[in-house]
Amino acid sequence: IDFIFIGMGTPRSEEVAHIAAKASPKSIAWHIGGGTIMFYAGLLKEAPVWIRRAGLQWLHRLAIEPVLMFTRYVFGNPAFIVRILRQSFKYSKPVPKHSVDSSSFNRLNILGVGISILTLRTAADFLINAAQKKSAGYVCVTGAHGIIESQKRPDLREAHNRSLLTVPDGMPAVWFGLGSGFSNISRVYGPDLMRHICHKTTGTSLSHFLYGGRPGVADRLKKHLQDTYPGIEIAGTYTPPFEPLSTDQEKELIEIVRLNKSNFFWVGLSTPKQELFMAEYIDKLDTSVMLGVGAAFDILPGIQKDAPGWIKNAGLQWFYRLCQEPRRLWKRYFIVVPTFIFLILLQILGLKKKHID
Repeated sequence: IDFIFIGMGTPRSEEVAHIAAKASPKSIAWHIGGGTIMFYAGLLKEAPVWIRRAGLQWLHRLAIEPVLMFTRYVFGNPAFIVRILRQSFKYSKPVPKHSVDSSSFNRLNILGVGISILTLRTAADFLINAAQKKSAGYVCVTGAHGIIESQKRPDLREAHNRSLLTVPDGMPAVWFGLGSGFSNISRVYGPDLMRHICHKTTGTSLSHFLYGGRPGVADRLKKHLQDTYPGIEIAGTYTPPFEPLSTDQEKELIEIVRLNKSNFFWVGLSTPKQELFMAEYIDKLDTSVMLGVGAAFDILPGIQKDAPGWIKNAGLQWFYRLCQEPRRLWKRYFIVVPTFIFLILLQILGLKKKHID
């Protein structure tokens, strides 16, 4: 016997082929599948060529034999896709950081935005060290919203990629990093980063300036920090107008910051305003490290309630915030979340490639 054609379902065909190869070493045991025997015997209609070329033969078989094929295709195909995506995650490579500080961390390329690979503790320690050395630079605290906004605005993407650090504010960026094989990445949530740095710099010579928030918010935050961290040095506060600073207001801010020298300049504006502000003013203001922490200005003094830990860890803080401010945030999240998932899948599959500029 030269050829043994085996037409049985998987995995039975493979098992029989293995037995046949041992029983008849000179023969070629050829697993052709149960469907092939049925097709040639005329007992099963074969799919048209265009369906096979489109990769939809499974759907044709499911329509012909729904009871037999239901479990295989309805559960098997999604499981196959998930495993392929996981494998793609595993071999995703980080992109070296382009920054004013060559000693900074590597970055993970997420849709052309370089996310720093670090943890809350390493980020805080690094920034305190940078402030002590008076190294100038700004920090973007970025989640899915900032990444998606960067797809539409090259100036925002450039601001993210020119930063001293761009830290992962949301769990999706962290999951992407972990899926890419980096165990040294965790969420660097803006309010937590502010708490951590304020705690570590209490009683030291390092000082803080608070810029942002609605009228009165920066002063409430100042009082909260002084009550929570006795001995912390708050150099000053400034509440900007909603629109961009005028020439006179810019001169006023530059002079206030010059007179009230600070090591940390905290910015409490929304994305993309705070990132663009920091990118423009890092060379104009007499300060070391600028940090855009957005809602931290409202969360820390208790103006806005923070989400419980389990919601943040589950990556559902966007939904919590949506429930708090539905009129302001519904458009952002109903567009951002699906778009982010779709574009990430394209990047994982190699269908969308963006480089860090």
